[in-house]
Amino acid sequence: MPESIANLSPSQVVGRFSKAQRLLEEGGLPWEAWQLVIDNPKARQRLVSYWRLGCYETSTSQKFARKIMGGNFLGLEDVIKHFGASFSDDELKALAEIPFDEKTLRGCHKTHVLFPGYPLSVLEVRSKIPRGTFWSYEDAWYDSQTFSANEKVELRWYLVSRDILSGSTSKNWDEQEKLIPESWERPSAVEMAYMAALYKLTRGKDLFAKYWAWTRSQASRGGRVGVGSCGGRVDLDRWHPADHDDRLGLAVSRKFQKET
Repeated sequence: MPESIANLSPSQVVGRFSKAQRLLEEGGLPWEAWQLVIDNPKARQRLVSYWRLGCYETSTSQKFARKIMGGNFLGLEDVIKHFGASFSDDELKALAEIPFDEKTLRGCHKTHVLFPGYPLSVLEVRSKIPRGTFWSYEDAWYDSQTFSANEKVELRWYLVSRDILSGSTSKNWDEQEKLIPESWERPSAVEMAYMAALYKLTRGKDLFAKYWAWTRSQASRGGRVGVGSCGGRVDLDRWHPADHDDRLGLAVSRKFQKET
């Protein structure tokens, strides 16, 4: 296996780039084509995204979903850029098709976020992104909690509400459970934190800035974890299932049906 370019000397790097240019020319790319990358910011960004995905071509299904969801679509390139993910060929194949139909996407393109999951825990997400994206670090109450280390996002597409459901605050856990629509479920803490952090880094906007979303993840002593935004940073807290809090509401995630 060739040595990584990151471990080469400056002269070796120059030699490696010269080889790359020669191979591109042999493949049909003339030298002057690089001027397009210099002059056209959109072309430059497309090339960077293509390379970051390992020269993977975004699927027709993903392009169609992006067109419907607009700014509420987060792609594989965003996960690679902000979380340092490295998708294998099999993983890219598994994520090629969006599992939600057009009617579902059009019905919630303004209220939900569609994003690809990558197997990371809350602590792993926090460690991979710029410091300050989360509210707490070494002193976080959840650092020693089982859910923050063991629960991970699945390798699949998620469709999650970007705000709490209307009328879901000031209700205890059981009362909120009755509000969950058919074919939807309450997301986990890591799924919510992953989405909120990725959206913040990609779109520069905070999710759950006014209300906390109560998740299915369980903390010690029976508390259920909530995810919100504190001072423009992703934060986690916990409440007892019997609590009624006017800041605490219900977010929902579309159930995912695995192929058999």
